[in-house]
Amino acid sequence: LLEHHESYLKQIDLASRVNRDERTLTQAKFVELGEKISLLTILRSSFKSLAREIRTDSQEIARQDLLAFQQQLVSLSQRAPRPVPPATAGGPWRVQRLSGDRDPGATGVH
Repeated sequence: LLEHHESYLKQIDLASRVNRDERTLTQAKFVELGEKISLLTILRSSFKSLAREIRTDSQEIARQDLLAFQQQLVSLSQRAPRPVPPATAGGPWRVQRLSGDRDPGATGVH
């Protein structure tokens, strides 16, 4: 998959421009793939340590790194899925999706 990333990214972009009701099955699957790649990227970013990326070579570099750090935090706070604990002890965990909807079928650690 990584070997042909330019090709499938182009297909994802093209498919996402087509009206949802007019997409072929292949286009719908490319859009679905794009959403999964986006979610994976967000999840990977969520667990990445950002503090070690702030360089202190100069004030300007540190300021740029801090600004990038702040932008990443804002992006994660707006887009990253959040775990929702079970309503009862031993119940399933849920995931609050990017859109804010809860996925009733998503279970994780019990």
